[in-house]
Amino acid sequence: MHFIVSWDIPTATNNRDGFERQLIDCFNSYQHVKPLTTFYIINVPSQTDYSNIFTNLQNVGKTIPESFRLIVSPIMTGGRYDGLHDNETWMLINKISG
Repeated sequence: MHFIVSWDIPTATNNRDGFERQLIDCFNSYQHVKPLTTFYIINVPSQTDYSNIFTNLQNVGKTIPESFRLIVSPIMTGGRYDGLHDNETWMLINKISG
């Protein structure tokens, strides 16, 4: 199972890099790939893991001032991604999305 998360942190936000690190730390222990600047595909073994990550992302997001935006997809099994990217990244995407 996997899901997608993406966010926007306004450029002028103080401690932008620190907030970015806190968001990534919410799922860093899970297998994931970052095919775009702030677009992650994350593999999770259960709905509980997904829910915990989602809650942690929201909690971090609530501490970020200004116009922080976050999008989290529903949990998915299988599926196919298409687009333009290098072969190594496609291999990781396919491995994670199963």
